[in-house]
Amino acid sequence: EGRVVLLDFGLAIPLSFDDSIDRKTVVGTPGFMSPEQVTASKVTPATDWYSFGALLFQALTGQLPFRGGTALEVIERQMKEEPRRAVDVVVGIPDDLSSLAYDCLQREAERRPSGGDVLERIGLPRFDPMRRERSRERSTVLIGRGRELRRLRGYIDSAQRGQGRLVLLHGSPGSGKSALADHFLDDVRAAGNALILAGRCSVWESVPLNAIDSIVDSLTRELRRERPEAVERIMRTALSVTQLFPVLAGAAPADVGDERISVPTSGDRLMARAAAELRSILFATARGRPIVMLLDDAQWGDYRSAQVFQRLLEREDGPPMVLILCYRTEDWRTSLLIQGLSGAEVDRREVHLLELSRAMTYKLVKVRHGRGGRRLVDRVFRQSGGNPLLTEMVVDVLKSSPDDALLARAFNSRLERLSAPARLLFASLFSSEDPVPEEIAESTLELFEIDEPVRTLSNEKLIRLRRTGDLRELDIYHPRMREVLYS
Repeated sequence: EGRVVLLDFGLAIPLSFDDSIDRKTVVGTPGFMSPEQVTASKVTPATDWYSFGALLFQALTGQLPFRGGTALEVIERQMKEEPRRAVDVVVGIPDDLSSLAYDCLQREAERRPSGGDVLERIGLPRFDPMRRERSRERSTVLIGRGRELRRLRGYIDSAQRGQGRLVLLHGSPGSGKSALADHFLDDVRAAGNALILAGRCSVWESVPLNAIDSIVDSLTRELRRERPEAVERIMRTALSVTQLFPVLAGAAPADVGDERISVPTSGDRLMARAAAELRSILFATARGRPIVMLLDDAQWGDYRSAQVFQRLLEREDGPPMVLILCYRTEDWRTSLLIQGLSGAEVDRREVHLLELSRAMTYKLVKVRHGRGGRRLVDRVFRQSGGNPLLTEMVVDVLKSSPDDALLARAFNSRLERLSAPARLLFASLFSSEDPVPEEIAESTLELFEIDEPVRTLSNEKLIRLRRTGDLRELDIYHPRMREVLYS
């Protein structure tokens, strides 16, 4: 999916914060930390590339580059011996990756490749990692959603000071919720009169407070660009919010002076204190502007995030604050986030995104296909039912499919390029009338590993997931799939 996932970042610190020379203590994992860390010497970016080399060696061979009966034996060999080559441990390993691991594991930091060299050797273009931010592909075309855009904009403009507002933006799978949200935020951003914080939930992630966490990530990026002095003052004592969201800790000065501070360690008191501190930071960052928070794929949000959002929205001071949740209509009953906010005493608005009309489908076909006609649009509309995603699927096969089974051909063409387990899983879900729990699908089909088929089918928009707590259910992406494939 193009994302880098950090599995364990517990010991990581910025180079400028390293004080190992002063404290003369060693903190790290034997076998992975560099020789200069072992000796409490000066660390550099090359230090991280040593650890990268150890991880790469382990990924290639299943072993650590230096082995020993105890941690001290491992460390001693790191300091005295040359690293092993991965190709000498396991036959058939690619020479280029084996050489990269070997070069990164050199004892002398100056002999290791630089970050740019590593990227070049694994086929990635050079980039500035400090300024590169993750983004997803955005739709450049929005057809027939002018009314919904005006309603959303009106909900922002009419919000009053001291008012929290919840906007529920929902529709069927593939109805264009994300595209509408992107264009709406572009419109608000162009006006330049609001603080915009946007995030997205993922079914694959299990971080605590996953919904509010993505909004805090957006806030952190905003503070990297510009941090008002008022935020600096708040961060001196905002210790509860940084306990829940460590990403904000980088904005907090290290010295809080002689002030006595009491920090709840857990439970409702910590949540209440963290929400109050986060609200103060939001107000200081907004500087009187309305605050617009948009959360896409909100159906995956957790219940604790709902508690934080509710505390943010239920207030009597500060600039207007609007939270927009984008989600699939049928998932509202199983979403812990949406259910958790259902009882919030805030102004609530709703935008239900319907399928496109025949006229709007004509415009979409014209834009995507380059031509359109009544007979052609009738064929497309009959297959897609006006669903934007299904319409685009049909358009993709228009030139190669003279028959009327356009949507069926679109589905089959996607299935043909997938793995056998993915096709087997789709066939099983297609034959079931109801969503199937993931663990039951895995055991029934006797799949060795279900993660790859589920991710692949989900990315291809052939299946969708529903989650309630720890239970994950699988279903085909859109009900029209059964209609066109059965016919």
